[in-house]
Amino acid sequence: MSQTLSPSQLERAWQAAERETAQIAALERKLEQLRAASASAGWQVMFFVERDGVFYRPERVGLRRVLHVNLAHPLCDALVGSKAGAGFEVLLLVLAEAELDADEAGERLYQRERQAWSDRLNHAFAELKGLHPDLG
Repeated sequence: MSQTLSPSQLERAWQAAERETAQIAALERKLEQLRAASASAGWQVMFFVERDGVFYRPERVGLRRVLHVNLAHPLCDALVGSKAGAGFEVLLLVLAEAELDADEAGERLYQRERQAWSDRLNHAFAELKGLHPDLG
């Protein structure tokens, strides 16, 4: 059974779609700015989506350093493209650089801790959403 929308409902739906489109465009601009800024610092930033995955993952590819940011992680979802996003981006680059510059034992430590941090952050964001459902 199909439902007919009133003109005011159609208008509200259209306005919501326009807001979503504007938000997506703003996020894409922010992501491009991050890529440009990180490239000038010798980094390539890549984005991936992995539900329940770590919030970031560094990689060395030859002489190039790559920072992979998981947009599906609640922390990245909340911060990438936000006003606090620039500080978050710097934090990720510093963590990634420290991990890539660490000796073998240090690298293993970062890998274990990165998974633990990601799991704890997932849990904390789930708890926060339970207390504040409006956070999405």
